[in-house]
Amino acid sequence: NPAANITWWKGKKNDVQLTPTTVSVSPAEHGGVITKATFTMEATPDDDGSMYICQATNEAIQQSVHDTIFLSVFCNGRRFPDSNFSFQQSRSANLQASSKLDTARVQA
Repeated sequence: NPAANITWWKGKKNDVQLTPTTVSVSPAEHGGVITKATFTMEATPDDDGSMYICQATNEAIQQSVHDTIFLSVFCNGRRFPDSNFSFQQSRSANLQASSKLDTARVQA
């Protein structure tokens, strides 16, 4: 089973493709593989409310999955509202996603 191709995007319409900081592939149960791609960034107040999308695609079975997060940035001790992922301004954070796709369980 081939590894998934993981891409990170910023923006509602996949405006900016981001380069993962690290990518790793490891064995999984049932003979598959787990692919992990980590994206690291330093947030600013302008990033508050930003949307990030992680998409994993497996060309062998022509299927993909994705997940979306909205970033909340703490600035001067104040949290901006309406977000589901948060950390402090000028601190690094890792956004990590993984794909575990068992091709034996996928129907084309």
